[in-house]
Amino acid sequence: MTTTHSELSSGRSSLAHWAAAACVVVVAFVLGLTPVRSSDVWIHLATGRAISESGRAPTMNLFSFAEPDRRVISHSWLFQLMAFELHSIVGLSGMVIVKALIGSVAAGLLFQAARTRGAGLISSAGVSGLALIAIAPRLTLRPEVGSFACFALMIFLMERYRKRATRWVWAAPLLMLLWGNLHGSAVVGCLIPLGYVLARLIDAAIGRSERPPAGSTGALAIVAAACLLAPAVNPYGFETLMLPLLHYRTMASGGFKRFFMDRRPMTLADLSDAHWPFAIMAALGLAGMAADWKRVQLTDIAWFFGFGGLAITSVRFASVFAVLNAPGISIHLCRGVSIICGRLSRMLPKPYQRAVAAVLLTAAILAVGVFRPGSERLGIGLKPNTYPLRELRFLDENDVGGPLLNSFEFGGYIIWHDFPGRKVFVDTRGPVAFSPELYFRALEMIEPDVEKSFAAWKELTGRYGFNAALVRRESIVRHFRASDDWVPVHMGAVAPVFLRKTKANERIIARFGYDHVKPGMDRIALERLARDTAAAPEVEAELWRWLRESQGRPQAGLLLGYWLDLKGRDDEAIEEYKRLVEEYPRSVGAYLALANLYADKGDWDRAEAVSRRAIAVSPDRDEPRMALKQIQLRRGQEDRR
Repeated sequence: MTTTHSELSSGRSSLAHWAAAACVVVVAFVLGLTPVRSSDVWIHLATGRAISESGRAPTMNLFSFAEPDRRVISHSWLFQLMAFELHSIVGLSGMVIVKALIGSVAAGLLFQAARTRGAGLISSAGVSGLALIAIAPRLTLRPEVGSFACFALMIFLMERYRKRATRWVWAAPLLMLLWGNLHGSAVVGCLIPLGYVLARLIDAAIGRSERPPAGSTGALAIVAAACLLAPAVNPYGFETLMLPLLHYRTMASGGFKRFFMDRRPMTLADLSDAHWPFAIMAALGLAGMAADWKRVQLTDIAWFFGFGGLAITSVRFASVFAVLNAPGISIHLCRGVSIICGRLSRMLPKPYQRAVAAVLLTAAILAVGVFRPGSERLGIGLKPNTYPLRELRFLDENDVGGPLLNSFEFGGYIIWHDFPGRKVFVDTRGPVAFSPELYFRALEMIEPDVEKSFAAWKELTGRYGFNAALVRRESIVRHFRASDDWVPVHMGAVAPVFLRKTKANERIIARFGYDHVKPGMDRIALERLARDTAAAPEVEAELWRWLRESQGRPQAGLLLGYWLDLKGRDDEAIEEYKRLVEEYPRSVGAYLALANLYADKGDWDRAEAVSRRAIAVSPDRDEPRMALKQIQLRRGQEDRR
């Protein structure tokens, strides 16, 4: 059963078409309902607030004390202003819903573009759904969401014009005018109409396609020229279009890629793990073009191999590859889909056969997209324990001023929460807002190499004279923990707060400073403290305080439970470990500690049961299995006695 153009045209309002379209849109909406987890959202909201208050887009690095005079181009200024105004009306939860709706629009446009090419319902819904799963990790509250919709709309307009030469193509320059103020990816979007013009001219010259209607190529060329110029109509002019290219060159040549997960080259492991949708789309695209090579358009080849190559060099382009290539891959798979549809037609009653098939297929895509390993949990609002709300409250309530050394991922939230009262050291804008030299040196602090990390930490703390530190990564925390010049004063659920030993901080340190317990300490350090009987009451008090400040987080709970165990208070330790496994069912350490305590008390059945739960929680780790074998061995020795 093949899908002809006449059948396609007459079936636009059919139940099958709209059922498939609705399923694709619903999939996109559900995949877009994820809690706020991107640190960039706070940068965008803070910038939008600054634009709203000042009435103009910023040109300097307002938010950082490290490089306040550095020129900054906010290429997403319009998105930032719109995001701030939207946040003031509907809040974060409402923004998540709007973000999901934008993703739904992009999905619907992809589906329609594939149908315009002549693809069948199954291939259009299936490939569009696969593309949605590919871009789902990037469907966050960032300008990129709008750029996906812009990409999809531009492809739809071009495909519609290629099919029918409609007047809607004149909307493309207006789209580029909007896009040029929303996101820097407009530098790619403005080249899409030019690609269609060149493909038309080449196809006509070599006789690969029928001659297009008179004047249509000229009109498309005018549209393409207007699209090249329209994005430059923004507060920064052509600098906005040059910024992504300069940024890409900096990331490629400055050694930055190893620090950014979305900038690194794609590996074979990625193709079988996080980026398997890209791998499937690439395989389907190659197979489809090989089987349908006579009908392959030059634009299909350009988008496939051009952006496929970019995705291999930098994984963040995998999502752009998915959006641009979904319609082409859909049409090239039509023959294979026709066979499937033919089989379904013998099993399902007409006229519902294609509607039911589309619903089942997109439901399967939804299940894979939502419940795939490592997928983001659905929800709206803030992702818990992601941003240092309580930690900043501690700094504000105690009037802790001066330069703050903050983790990159905290920068945006600190700006949104405290600016202009507090500025940050660095944030996630990277070399767009900071000099490559400074940013690279700051990134070296998170190096696993202890010597490199310490050298960068020592240099930067000396250069900027930090008064406080709010850092989460152990690679940086270890330097503060080992230094006699810094004292932890708050053990938050997200990150510890350190203060430098200065006269101005004496009062706060005397009241809140931890004398014995340090963030990131291990059991060996705790055992050494347990030997000092005189300090034992202070150590235990600090452990309980850490538990309260961290809101019962596993690290504090495990150390407190171990301390109670060392002091012979097994029943109290068991209660603490039981609390941990109930509140944090993925905490393998709590299961193992609880199992060992049960074994020490001779409660072998419970010890084995808890060990098996640890194995079920983390089947890939060796420790739970080794613990179970050890408990069974001890039980056997006890029985023989």
